[in-house]
Amino acid sequence: MTDEFRPEEVLDFWFPENGHWENRDRHEAFWDERMQGGMDAVICARFAPLTEAAAKGLLDHWADTPRGRLALLIALDQGSVPAHGVGGRARSLRRSAARGRG
Repeated sequence: MTDEFRPEEVLDFWFPENGHWENRDRHEAFWDERMQGGMDAVICARFAPLTEAAAKGLLDHWADTPRGRLALLIALDQGSVPAHGVGGRARSLRRSAARGRG
């Protein structure tokens, strides 16, 4: 099951190599979309199963590399809010990320 998830999938989504930084308007649009809540539905649709796998500890092996650990932290922190809101489950996932599970 966890073979279907890759750290690069998370990192490519959060840090896209799309050249948005080369044009002020594109850069502002990129951040507006990310910061104004427009990404919640996308994150849920794309990363909910991955976030759940991370929450269950099934992706802890990602923490064996620096890029994998970063992807795990992003999945547990950023993926938990759209999927679980700001309640107890989301806080628990973010605490796990902050402790550096894995």
